Amino acid sequence: MIQALKNVDIGVKVSGQLTSNLSFADDIDLIAESQEGLQHLTDKVNGSSKRLETESQDKYQEDKSDSNQQEPRGYGHHSE
Repeated sequence: MIQALKNVDIGVKVSGQLTSNLSFADDIDLIAESQEGLQHLTDKVNGSSKRLETESQDKYQEDKSDSNQQEPRGYGHHSE
């Protein structure tokens, strides 16, 4: 999600550098000079989050489908 905030022209200047977020562990604090700027940053993070969720769900379904197609070991096969 931090990647979604790269290359944006919204934020505040800190030591001469434009900053749009402060990240601490699993928290992201968005900062902007205006309510509209803050809303734009929020929309970008929200869109990124939804894309990641969709990708994660797709991967889960793919993995689940692959495991359902494999026969459990030790059942239905007799070694002689």
